[in-house]
Amino acid sequence: MSVLEELTLRGFRVWLMDGKVRIFPRALLTDDVRRLIADNREALVRELEASEAGLPMPYINDSGDLVIPFDSPRRYHWWAGGQSVGETLRELCNRHEPGLPPDATAVCGSRLPELPPVGGNTASERDS
Repeated sequence: MSVLEELTLRGFRVWLMDGKVRIFPRALLTDDVRRLIADNREALVRELEASEAGLPMPYINDSGDLVIPFDSPRRYHWWAGGQSVGETLRELCNRHEPGLPPDATAVCGSRLPELPPVGGNTASERDS
């Protein structure tokens, strides 16, 4: 079992932010857990970099609006140089995964033509 799997089974959510391992809830950290993380930090960082497990993903709400959680994978953070809103919407609409409302085809079909070309990535550009 990997360190990430073990931490997840113990009820922790683990992610990388600015190259540092973050863990929640911190109140549950014991000396054993701290030692586990310290002894396996390199492997844990590699696993976290290769995985988006446990991070909230962008979704389209019932009103048809794109929601990008602040703690989602950084590639979705258009405001921090990540992919554009258009790319994220295209990805969501092409995946047809949970997170899309029941009428996803209508939402995606009506939203995609309004998007700026790839590279336009600000809310004001999207909304204009």
